[in-house]
Amino acid sequence: MFKKLMLAGLLLSAVSLLGKTLAFFRDVLFARELGFNNQLDNYLMLFTLVMFLISIVTGALNSVFASYIRRHSLSFHSFYKQFSALVCLLVLVFSICCLYVLPIAFSILSNASIFVVFCFVGVTAAGLYQAPLVALLIAKKQQVFLSVSQLVLPAMGVVTVLSLTIVQLPITVVDLTLALLFAYVIHFVLLFARSRRFLSDLTVSERDSGESLKVSHKPLFKEFGWIVVSSSLLATLPIVDLAFASQLGDGSVSILSNGYKFVTVAQSVLAMSLGSLLIPYMAEWADDLALLRQRLIKALGVAGGLGAAVGLFLYVVMPFAVSIMFNGSEVTGFQSAELSEVGQAYTLLVPFYLVGMVLSRCVVSLGKAKLMLTINGVAFILNIVMDYLMSSWFGLIGIAFTTSIIYLISVLMLFWVLRSVFVNSSGLTLRKQHD
Repeated sequence: MFKKLMLAGLLLSAVSLLGKTLAFFRDVLFARELGFNNQLDNYLMLFTLVMFLISIVTGALNSVFASYIRRHSLSFHSFYKQFSALVCLLVLVFSICCLYVLPIAFSILSNASIFVVFCFVGVTAAGLYQAPLVALLIAKKQQVFLSVSQLVLPAMGVVTVLSLTIVQLPITVVDLTLALLFAYVIHFVLLFARSRRFLSDLTVSERDSGESLKVSHKPLFKEFGWIVVSSSLLATLPIVDLAFASQLGDGSVSILSNGYKFVTVAQSVLAMSLGSLLIPYMAEWADDLALLRQRLIKALGVAGGLGAAVGLFLYVVMPFAVSIMFNGSEVTGFQSAELSEVGQAYTLLVPFYLVGMVLSRCVVSLGKAKLMLTINGVAFILNIVMDYLMSSWFGLIGIAFTTSIIYLISVLMLFWVLRSVFVNSSGLTLRKQHD
């Protein structure tokens, strides 16, 4: 069983690697044309905020959906209608924040184009509306299709940048934002078309039963809400990092963001593959804590080993990669050197991130979502304090090191939670056998 999961994980990793490579290639081309300046800072800040909202909602729904449908009846059509109402509210709030709140909180956004802002609002809407479809497909074990379909998102940006370069037209933030919006709309259409097969099967089964499926979705939304609140705290860390980086001068946001991207190309591929494989099965393993513990140890070994190996490799090649990619571009030599140092500092994060991802999925599958809120709340507070101190003492490198330290603290707290669960379970089993 575990070997089959590993082989499937390798396939997903290959497809995910292609997607992340395309996205990274697109971003490098864009940075070469613009340089690390205020215009790129604006785009990256908005992009980070939008991806934060989309990833939080999608990730939370993915975490609870597979395990929920094993324990409860679900009318997907009814749930999607209720979820759509929530999306409308989120998009409205996000639009207001983009216009009136974010320019105050992040001064670099005060001169952002209104057209670009509303394009990002459109990206947010498209990304949120597809979240239930992604959760359904993952629950139906359609991970390969999801990975392939996601290639549309970076491919559209690469095609746009290369096309404008070939015809010798200037590349602007508007061009890349429009390409991103168009790509998300296409991706939504692909997901909807794929999901219709499963939705049709569900509709037929409801009709065959001779009665309408009347169930409450409150438990699902409740679990979903806990995950959103808890994971949003941890996912806010990159935004907090960029906020402190913006105080260090023009181009600092671009340097920190691109340094992190060098690491996330590999980190996200591994996390996506491991997460997509573990989410549908951890709900099944959670019924048997002994089996769950056995699978968890193997998963942690894979995550920690791959993370350490990839992190070491990235640390070694980082200076050479930065030199090759940005040589002869609008990026200055000083900025390239600082980008290399920031990227090397981020490589320490890779094993902690992957191990933490596996542990958090396990905690959620055991129904301990509320504990994740406490853990991530502690991490959020520590990150703000340490970012303030480390950015003052060491600049951008200090911010990068802070991220790794925070994830290490989160991993230690997750280990403590799971140790308590397994120890209590073992003690209860021994008492039953003794009786």
